[in-house]
Amino acid sequence: MRNLTLAAAFLILALTFAGCSVRKPESIEEPVNIQPAEEGPTEARSETTEYKVYIYFGDSQAMNFNKEERIIETLTPERLIEELIKGPDQEENIQTIPNETKLINISIEDKTAYVNFSREIIDNHWGGSSGETMTIGSIVNTLTLNNGTGIERVQILIEGEKVETLAGHIDISIPLEPSVNDTIN
Repeated sequence: MRNLTLAAAFLILALTFAGCSVRKPESIEEPVNIQPAEEGPTEARSETTEYKVYIYFGDSQAMNFNKEERIIETLTPERLIEELIKGPDQEENIQTIPNETKLINISIEDKTAYVNFSREIIDNHWGGSSGETMTIGSIVNTLTLNNGTGIERVQILIEGEKVETLAGHIDISIPLEPSVNDTIN
């Protein structure tokens, strides 16, 4: 009887997942299920899913990218950029998104994220080729290297429009891919 029950359970699982393929992204760990301790016999237990992700900031010399681990409850491109806009938690990292910059929206088409920022990302940018590299790289790396959302490229938009550059040094009129090399710590 026990073998029959196990066989039936296995068959149900096999039929449920038949034809489904799940790809585990390299940069995002499996969700962590957290169940709070029971506080009493009448308390209902709830379950929360959390994701470990990495947000990329510039180092203090604006030469390399450092990743900071964050735990978030909702894995969306918007949530990743919100964490980037908040700025770094670690002293050795620098802010890469200028003050007062707002994320307007993000849309995804053919594995390209169209990330629409407010004008402050240009107007309040501190300038310089290194500063611009850190801003653009932090956006692209944060969205593509946390690939649970399937993003491979990022097109930066300013108030819904393509622009040539943020601070005069790097062409952002086309979708950008991450530059994965030894400059990420």
